[in-house]
Amino acid sequence: MLIPRQLLAVFMDALEQIQERRFFQTERGYQGELLAESRKRLKHAAFPGDPVEEQEYQKRLQPHWIKISPDIIIHIPFERGLAELRDEGNFVAIKLKRHANKTEAQEAFANLSQLKEVLQYPLTGLHQHRL
Repeated sequence: MLIPRQLLAVFMDALEQIQERRFFQTERGYQGELLAESRKRLKHAAFPGDPVEEQEYQKRLQPHWIKISPDIIIHIPFERGLAELRDEGNFVAIKLKRHANKTEAQEAFANLSQLKEVLQYPLTGLHQHRL
């Protein structure tokens, strides 16, 4: 599996490829383009179990035990039936912020910390972009 430093390099490279100004107008546009660029670079990453990288709009309280909305996750979908619990097969959770003040950034980090604790995402991160 990629170590955190290698994964960060993959995402930094993907971020640098986003040049179209339109994608910076909304978090969703930016999220979609980051997902497209990072998928190109992560498809050969050594994550076990053939995980997917996808947009995650909302973790529902049932059955996830939390109600948090990471923007991008890398995980093995529970619905594949390969895990007994929802906290298995989770690798990365990313939260994006187009503009965030200090309080909003702290809240995003707290949410990522909760994802790490409850659903066992070993790697979490926050990316904020400002034009």
